[in-house]
Amino acid sequence: MKMKLPFIFSTCMAACLFMAAACNTASKKQSDAGQKAAEPIVSYNCSGNEPFWNVRIDSSAILFHHMDMGKTFYPYRSPVKQGAVLTFESASGDSKIVVKLEEKTCFDSMSGFEAPYTVTVVRDGETFTGCGDSSLNPRKGGER
Repeated sequence: MKMKLPFIFSTCMAACLFMAAACNTASKKQSDAGQKAAEPIVSYNCSGNEPFWNVRIDSSAILFHHMDMGKTFYPYRSPVKQGAVLTFESASGDSKIVVKLEEKTCFDSMSGFEAPYTVTVVRDGETFTGCGDSSLNPRKGGER
């Protein structure tokens, strides 16, 4: 019996270690399966002329800047994509903004740069048109 006791003890220990390792592997596979692939952070820059206006969109905010109206910050809201149009909508207090970026080449009327998006901004009922680009799809030519 003396001989069998160490053998039984070592067999039980080996089984426990095997089970613990199996649980750890299953747990890791389950947590890996629940993780999403990281999406690239995209920012957008849109602008128009006469009068000059600019919209910057990133994951923290939508910033509208108008030469005569000053700056307004809006909370970031995820866009809706329909076909070739990406639409951002937000509000700050009584002010509302809708920014539409259409995947259609646009040429800035003053600088001549070529941008990948034609942009329409409606802010509090007033419409602004211009061009836009993104961190993943930058404009060509001209200076920002």
